[in-house]
Amino acid sequence: MDDGDACTHLGLPVTSPVRTWLDLAPLLDIYDLVAAGDSALRGGALQHEFAARVRNAKRLRGVRRARVAVELLNARSRSRPESRIRSAIVLAGLPEPRVNEAVRDRFGGWLAEPDLHYRKAKIALEYNGAEHATERRMRKDSTRLLDLQREDWAVRTYTAAHAFARLHEVPIEVARLLRQRAPELLAQVHLKR
Repeated sequence: MDDGDACTHLGLPVTSPVRTWLDLAPLLDIYDLVAAGDSALRGGALQHEFAARVRNAKRLRGVRRARVAVELLNARSRSRPESRIRSAIVLAGLPEPRVNEAVRDRFGGWLAEPDLHYRKAKIALEYNGAEHATERRMRKDSTRLLDLQREDWAVRTYTAAHAFARLHEVPIEVARLLRQRAPELLAQVHLKR
């Protein structure tokens, strides 16, 4: 272990969040590795610590996967399924969507804060877990959906089935929407590569 790989928590010696994440690299698929890193960032770990630790890692199992995953980490992600969906989109070669940022209506007023979105294409991607099944939450979600649709946003709502068993379908659908609504975003990604 390197300096900084160990710390104490509640008086117990533990590995640091970054080292724990690196130790998970050979055990998790790329999507869950991104989700674990996003969670660590939400908990206070710093992006540059991940980047430095991965850059300096030598001959550790999973380091190649960690080098890919570290580029996808985002502290704004709020859940494992949301992180999985976002990383699947980016790993498929599509532009990275904005994460949990407010969008505005045509008058500049607050409209919604989609989990993921492409502002120029007006595409909003939402993950709805079990907490969205309450009557109060369903009313709120329905209102948000209608508000976005009135402003010509294409909204796709995904569930656990999409985030886990059918993850491969998400980038296909997002690519189709981008081709329809903002093909120039796809062209920009291909020019960067």
